[in-house]
Amino acid sequence: MDGFVPKPIRADLLLAVLQDVPGRQVVGRASDDDEDEDLLDASQMEALEEALGPGSDAVDEIVATFLSSAPGLIASMLAAASAADANALGFAAHTLKSAAGVVGATRIVRLCALLEEQSRAGILTDSVERAEQVEALFGRVCDALSARRAQRVSR
Repeated sequence: MDGFVPKPIRADLLLAVLQDVPGRQVVGRASDDDEDEDLLDASQMEALEEALGPGSDAVDEIVATFLSSAPGLIASMLAAASAADANALGFAAHTLKSAAGVVGATRIVRLCALLEEQSRAGILTDSVERAEQVEALFGRVCDALSARRAQRVSR
């Protein structure tokens, strides 16, 4: 591709050109090799714990709700992406983005925000791959939340 995007600009062509820019890292790409430092926002969890009180069971309940609802939302995202259903994909991504934000799962939030925006624009290129990235990240977030809980309980 030569980088030219004719008018009227189509979002799918613009995205393709932007993804081909040399040296550009595509937003939302995540791999197992990435560091986990931005997997969870510790300050978000600390604020939640502070607001609900130290040792509050409410924090555990919020995390448990996230952990139990996220797999269904991820399955909905994968199904919607596979079916090229922009509305269903955007809805599931928006819902998961909000839930992930409460527990500080920043990378899931970013990927879901990207999926939501692209769905709104009708850009479903790579949506299955991005939904699969969310699914892979969710497993790592589960581990990180479990480790955080164990750390909190041992205090």
